[in-house]
Amino acid sequence: MTPSKSIVHTLFSRLIFAIRSTRQKGISTNLLIGLVTLWLLLFTNAELWRVLTRLIFNADEVNWLLASSLPVVVFAWVFTILSLLSWARLAKPLLCLILISAAFASYFMNAYGIVIDYTMFTNVVETDVSEVSELLNWKLGLWVAMVGGLPVYLISQVPLRRKPWIKALASRLIVLSLALVTLAGIVLSQYQSYASLLRNNREIRLILVPTNLFAASHGYLKRQLATPRPRAEKGYSMCFSAQASA
Repeated sequence: MTPSKSIVHTLFSRLIFAIRSTRQKGISTNLLIGLVTLWLLLFTNAELWRVLTRLIFNADEVNWLLASSLPVVVFAWVFTILSLLSWARLAKPLLCLILISAAFASYFMNAYGIVIDYTMFTNVVETDVSEVSELLNWKLGLWVAMVGGLPVYLISQVPLRRKPWIKALASRLIVLSLALVTLAGIVLSQYQSYASLLRNNREIRLILVPTNLFAASHGYLKRQLATPRPRAEKGYSMCFSAQASA
């Protein structure tokens, strides 16, 4: 066996051993959230990285400190949001739902150049079956299967380590504190650069997956709950109920 084949064989064997060990021992919820965050940033945020690359490297003077810190800031931000949402037995189902939704969102963002906001989310929710069928194709299916289905399958095969709720809460607070300290430290140390970037390019928040999905769905639900029901409809319902009882 040649040296190169020996190295490949060794690495492959160690990978198989690590997978089997993980399936037996399980992983912590915090580690799972970190891995999901990394997957989302690598495979569902191509549009975000394209826009940030254009904004930073097409400038007259490249801000290397900003360029090097942006991936850390984005990771810390997404990790913080997912950590606040993913608790106990709901962690795996919620993360799987986020992965599938992010896969759909990233495909349409890349294929059609759209952004995810309240208006787009409303259009998706209110789209009828015939319009949806026009958007379905094998490319969409393949993308969702690879970017969303593959990590969901891997998550389903790995158990989560169970801890007493006090230890689980303490560990979550520790990692959340580390993420927030990292986020705040970097942003505050480069406040002018980040403030200028976000103030002049508001579309960034609309292309960061999955937080754009959270913001759009929150805006949709907020408007739906705030919309009062028409009085005529209420009166009709009461009249109909009275006739039915008679």
